[in-house]
Amino acid sequence: MEKEFLEKIRPDLVRLKIWVQPGAKRNIVDGTHDNCLKLKIKAPAKDNKANEELIKFLAEIFNVKKKDIEIVSGQKTRKKIIDIKIKKNTDLTKIIKRFF
Repeated sequence: MEKEFLEKIRPDLVRLKIWVQPGAKRNIVDGTHDNCLKLKIKAPAKDNKANEELIKFLAEIFNVKKKDIEIVSGQKTRKKIIDIKIKKNTDLTKIIKRFF
């Protein structure tokens, strides 16, 4: 699984490069943008609402708790780096193939 937006740091940690488009009609994965996974998020980019919605959406996609997701950089920008603690036996290929 070679995706430029996904890097496995450890068996239990992945790093995603994300491009967020806030204020969408619904939360969806919308391909890629600038070597990042593009996500449309329904929450507005105001008062950290988009970041909170992004974390909730990623938790659903990766089947993890919200506390297992950290915005490493880009808290106030569209381009973000996200670390996700995953189960060691998580099949990332299966997760990514749902969207591509």
